[in-house]
Amino acid sequence: GSGKTCSVHIKSSVGGAWTDKLAVYMKLNEGKEEWYKNIRVQIEGPYGELTLSKELYRYEHVVFIGGGIGVTPLDSMFNQLITDLLGGNIRREAKTKSIDFIFTTRSRSLITEFASRNKAWQVAEEEDEKQKEQQRIEQWVNPLVDMKDVQLSEIEHYHQSSMKRKVLTGKMDLLRGDSVSESVGTKRQASLLLTEEDISMNQNKSKNVRFRRGTSEKQQDSDEEIDVLEADVSTMAVEELEVTNSTHITRVKDKTLRKYYRTAYPFINFERPNCRGIIYAAASKTPSKNVCVITSGPKGMINDCIRWGAEIGVDVHYEVFDW
Repeated sequence: GSGKTCSVHIKSSVGGAWTDKLAVYMKLNEGKEEWYKNIRVQIEGPYGELTLSKELYRYEHVVFIGGGIGVTPLDSMFNQLITDLLGGNIRREAKTKSIDFIFTTRSRSLITEFASRNKAWQVAEEEDEKQKEQQRIEQWVNPLVDMKDVQLSEIEHYHQSSMKRKVLTGKMDLLRGDSVSESVGTKRQASLLLTEEDISMNQNKSKNVRFRRGTSEKQQDSDEEIDVLEADVSTMAVEELEVTNSTHITRVKDKTLRKYYRTAYPFINFERPNCRGIIYAAASKTPSKNVCVITSGPKGMINDCIRWGAEIGVDVHYEVFDW
């Protein structure tokens, strides 16, 4: 913009007393222009360095592994790489054939937030909608044929009943008489419940997206069982690009709720990401070992990426969110 405006986003965390109070305070003073003029904010950190030895599109396989709010810089880099590759905005020869985007979080709201920004899904869905629109013109298609087996009414009923429970040591237990426990437990459980926005925005997003340059006929492997969303983009800088999206949330323990999460988020996992397995899989898929791993988040996750990346000889770049 003008260079004079800075936008700051602060998430109200479950159990976060300070962020909760700040959210309420800001809401109470919403619309009070004079009040906002008197706010003074001091911002520091995070401290770190996320530099690349060469342009991302010069790697054959790029792996993004983000944890919590550490996904923020990766989100921007991922979307810029997708934009450059699909738009052909690259001066030198692009080599990227595969991109993996792995995101682990404890927050349901962050899943939808970052999924809505995912450039690969945006482009694929736009191309898919163009194709469907053409089909509608040629032959009317009932829009309800794509509905999932689990109906929204069923999910809503489950959520309403869940408000009478709480999460305790990872299990669903009935609320007890303690008003404090009820308040905290209900809030934690409510933060995991799916909203209509979550379901409508994400239920048609495939974990795997494949882009091809031009309008060449799509080849379907008869042995392929995974769900792949394919799109033709004539301006691509490479002949073909495969993007894999995987989001991990570990707080969802209830089996029924997991069922609904799988319906809302086809790309969801309920275990921590296996950094070793992810990096080794990328290397095995790329004989040249021209692989780049970019990670940002908790120190433990970053150290794992550095360790396994060094073991097989691939580039690892990282950003530590620390003070």
